[in-house]
Amino acid sequence: MKLSAVAVLLALLTLLGSSVSWLADGLSVRDRLWGKENPPPATQTTASPATDSPAPTAPVTEPDSREVNLLDADAVEGGDYVAVGRATVAGRNHERALVYPGTSVTTYNADGMGALHALAALDDRSQSCAVTFEVRLDGEVRKRSTVRTGEVVELTADLGAGRRLELAVDTGSCAAVPVLLDPVLRP
Repeated sequence: MKLSAVAVLLALLTLLGSSVSWLADGLSVRDRLWGKENPPPATQTTASPATDSPAPTAPVTEPDSREVNLLDADAVEGGDYVAVGRATVAGRNHERALVYPGTSVTTYNADGMGALHALAALDDRSQSCAVTFEVRLDGEVRKRSTVRTGEVVELTADLGAGRRLELAVDTGSCAAVPVLLDPVLRP
């Protein structure tokens, strides 16, 4: 009972922190949730020290239109325990990530999808520890990865003809904020 209360408290603190930072950016929570923030440009530029003029970098590649970004997908089960929010991993800010409040399982429909690709990590607010991420398809474990504070681990799994995708996180007794960065289902 004590552990679930801690998990709920961590989730509320994570959501509150995201809301405060959204407001600091001049966006209301409603605007942020409904996607009214300005999208990033397709090409970014950086200043070159030699010329002090912007030098174009490689354009951002457009995702396959059939990809399903789990940041925008509705969970079939367990979606109340996961939030889309900001995360800081190894000092790098990520505007949108799946943020887990602790040990939890979230289920998605994977029908017609061929692979899962995501980056598993722990938010920098986490204590120094290890957390287990698990990908299950129709009840069978397809991938298990242990992630430590400061690490980013690629989490990929072949989905084949599976239908029910479960993303599970086990924090054990660790006070951690697990996150999935760029979680997508690919055809």
